[in-house]
This record gives sequence, C-alpha cells and structure tokens, in this order.
Amino acid sequence: MARKLLFFESQRKNSIKGIHIGTCTNDFRRVLICEDNRETHVWLANSLTEWGWEVVSAFSGLDAVNLAGTLPFDLILLNIALSDVDGPAVVRRLQSLPETESTPVVALCSSDWMNTMATELHMAGTLRKPVAKEDLQNLITQVTAKDRNSQFDPETILVIEDNDARYQAIQSLLPSGSYKLVHVVSANDIAAHVLRNAPRMVIISAGAGAAEIAGPVKAVRCAVGEKIPTVVMADSIEPEILRFLLSCGISEVLLRPVTSDRLQHTLQKILDGSVSAQTANRPHRVMLVEDAALAAKMLSGLLEQAGYQVVHAPNAEAALRSIPQNRPEFMLLDLILPGMDGVEFVHRIRQSDIALPFVVVTGVHDTDRLRRMKSLGALRVFEKPVHSDELLNFMDRYFARESVS
Repeated sequence: MARKLLFFESQRKNSIKGIHIGTCTNDFRRVLICEDNRETHVWLANSLTEWGWEVVSAFSGLDAVNLAGTLPFDLILLNIALSDVDGPAVVRRLQSLPETESTPVVALCSSDWMNTMATELHMAGTLRKPVAKEDLQNLITQVTAKDRNSQFDPETILVIEDNDARYQAIQSLLPSGSYKLVHVVSANDIAAHVLRNAPRMVIISAGAGAAEIAGPVKAVRCAVGEKIPTVVMADSIEPEILRFLLSCGISEVLLRPVTSDRLQHTLQKILDGSVSAQTANRPHRVMLVEDAALAAKMLSGLLEQAGYQVVHAPNAEAALRSIPQNRPEFMLLDLILPGMDGVEFVHRIRQSDIALPFVVVTGVHDTDRLRRMKSLGALRVFEKPVHSDELLNFMDRYFARESVS
C-alpha cells in the first residue's frame, strides 16, 4: 500500500494545511524537514522520498514544533537560520520535547558560524547549503546507523485472529520488521504459543459479535492472567462487552478503522511501560461540556468506546454543579454555550481553585475567545467535526504523561 508524502504549509497562525504530493513505500522511516527556502525544501523532500523515507514538511519553526508533538520522527533536518523565529530556540525546544528529545536533529547551514552554532547545540550533524546529494546520503547513513545499532530485536506480539484478511490488515499497519507478529488462528492454541514465543503483548482481533470478542479474551486470561498486556481490536463493541473487557484487565480497546499511527502509538505506549496494564485499565473520568445533543452523543460514544468514563453537562451551570461531585480528571469544553460561555466558565472554575486541564472543542473560529481560552490554559483547540484519531491520540499522550509524572 502506498503512502502519501505530506507537505505542511502555514496558512495562518496556529493553522496547518496538508498538501499531498508524491508517494513512498510501506518500508519507510519518517523525517521532518524544516526549511523556509522552497527550492531547497522540495529538493530535499524529493531526494528522501526517492530513498524510501516518509517526508513531513514544515516551512516555519512554529510549524516544526507543532508537528513534532503529533507524529514520531526518526530524523529532523532543520535550517537554523529561519526567517520567522530564532533557529537555535527551535532546536532547544525540539531537544526538550519528550517526543523528540532522542531524535537526531541535523542542521542545514549556509555559513561557517552556523556550523559552529550547530556544534554548540549538540546537533547530530550539519549539511552545508547548497546540499550535495552524496553529502545528504552519507550523513543520513551515519546518523541512522547509530540508531539501528542500538536497537534490540523486535518485540514479539501474538495476534489472535481467525480471519486472514483482518490479520493482513494489521500487518499492513505496522512498519516491516518493527515487531515480530505471531499469527494465532484458534483460541485453543494460545497457551502453547505463549510458552513457545514468550510474547510481550497480545492483540485480539475480532468482528462485532459478543462471543467473537469474549471467547478469545477468556482464553488469553486463562493462559496468562494479566501478566501480558492485551489489546482488543474490533469493528464495534456494545457497552456491556466494554465493561466486561475493562473488568478483565484489557490494556486498550481500539475500534476500526484504526490508523497506522494510532496502532503504533498504542503498542509503543504499553511496551515502553509508560502505561501499565493496570493503569490503562482504570477508566479516566472526562467531563464533556457540550450543548448540542448530536455532538454530545457522538463525542460521548467515541470516548466511552475508547475506555473513558464520560460525565456530560449540557451547559456551564450544570458543569459547575457536577464538578465537585464527579471530580473529573480532564474536560472537553465547547467554546459557545447557552448562558455562561466557555471563557466565563473557565474563569469561574479558576476562581474556585479547581485545577482541571481542558481542551476546547468548537465549530466557531472566534479569534478573541480562543486567544482568551489559551491564556486561561487550554491545552489545545479541536475544530468540529472532531477527527476521532486526532482527539484520542492527544488524550492518550496526555494521560500517558500524567501516569509517569
């Protein structure tokens, strides 16, 4: 399956638009290019795509920092003389982010003083502009070879799935060689495969039927208890089955369609130990303040199917009454509400010394209100209609950080 090459160009402050050009194969590594000279940028992107890399592009330092927190990167190429912001400040920011602190950052330089600065910033290497193709290839080989030499053998994951097409779909979501997948067709063979392969994780893939989901889960729990993290992938899950899965200690529930990024993030999060099976199993309580009935129903359903406990309030007044009783850990807040709007509501809870992290969900681009929301501590703004993977990935990352802090 071919993947689109993504170019990101800033359209306005805090807004990024994706433009698709070109393709690359499944066996890719991902590179972020931050270069504001379009000719140099396109040349670098075309060269790296030709060598099998997936390229994500930023034309400003702000875009680069924003993108660094949303996708995992194997390499970053950065012009340290950007026109919009101080390049060294961008480097330091990337080096401080948990997502990119260990990612090699290579400087794109046009003078000797830039080379000196790159050395002082402990960057992984430098490329003098105009960049020669041979120099680019040699430096990338050197930088990524260090990373490859430090890797362990791929983790073993049992995939329990009796449908070949669904198993192949899971294979296609994971980069070749990143994990050792062991295909288990029958639940009766689980115990033998656990003894033979010593897996780090189990993925149970199923359709939508209760028996199709519950049977393999019971077999896994009989074979390994809760010692091995288990992820369930299904087409849909009824509320009673979701409660059953949580009671069994399932680490994560993913509903199809599942993107490659979401699956990889989920597996890595659990394997890294940032979220243990017990922690992932405990449902986090999330408050949703949303007056539109349809939007509230869709967001509540999405969050509940992802394993969150949702407390819904149709307006700010109801939310103020509910917070002391339900003690939510996180809040999704509509910007425009009947009566008291979102800005005034956040002011009220801040005056009550309630520390409640929140994101804004809105279908209205009210620049002044959004600016005030950010000054009050909004972690992010999601525009309606909300992209489910984008929201769930953000919340996964937030709670993963909280669990280790």
